[in-house]
Amino acid sequence: MNHPPLLFLDEPSTGLDPHSRANLWEHISALRERTGMTIVLTTHYLEEADKMAERVVVIDHGRIVADAPPADLERDYADDVITASVAIARSDSFAAVSDRIRKCLPPDVGVVEVTHAADRADTATVTIATTYGAERLPAVLEALRLAGWTVQSASLTQASLDDVFLNLTGRSLREEVA
Repeated sequence: MNHPPLLFLDEPSTGLDPHSRANLWEHISALRERTGMTIVLTTHYLEEADKMAERVVVIDHGRIVADAPPADLERDYADDVITASVAIARSDSFAAVSDRIRKCLPPDVGVVEVTHAADRADTATVTIATTYGAERLPAVLEALRLAGWTVQSASLTQASLDDVFLNLTGRSLREEVA
């Protein structure tokens, strides 16, 4: 095969085991770097699109609903999630704890949910849906600390193209249209 300036690949990794998928992507990346060709790829493996694509086009019912670099889509159409567990006194009313936690956080932090930890009465779980989660995480932890809360653990889950797809289309990848 010659080296066309434009190559279309229709779900090339479907059905491949992880080792074969990695080899395929290594070959495609090397081909692209060596020849400078443009590759148009269709895939339902959004983690591949996130890693490999310069631009992602989301199509729903034959209509383009988004077209941008993966990072832009993740920022614009999905939220990162910050989760922190804080120690609370067993004697405190949970409504009061929840209110105090919400008040100590920066006002522009995002959507805040405070719940009891599933397995501990002396722990509250603070979940925050926000943009720029990695940048906001230190400020959230510092605000909790300054307000007197002991943070027992914290995590950040960054938005993915799966989140973007679900938010834009309102359904899962495998959902059948009734």
